[in-house]
Amino acid sequence: MTTLGLYFAKKLINRAELSRKTGITENRLTVLTSKENSELRARELHLIALALEIEPNELHQILFSDIKLP
Repeated sequence: MTTLGLYFAKKLINRAELSRKTGITENRLTVLTSKENSELRARELHLIALALEIEPNELHQILFSDIKLP
């Protein structure tokens, strides 16, 4: 499960409802939440944050807090 998937599980986010709000297909949301090598697009991150009523930078920090410069 990806960091996004863990976040959705923790917050009890319904993928069908999120899909309806964002226009991102449920299939794509499943890929983003379950496949570690999936790439979250900036537009998707922004739409998801808007649908969850949080700031996109807040979601970005949650999802990518482990990324550091070498």
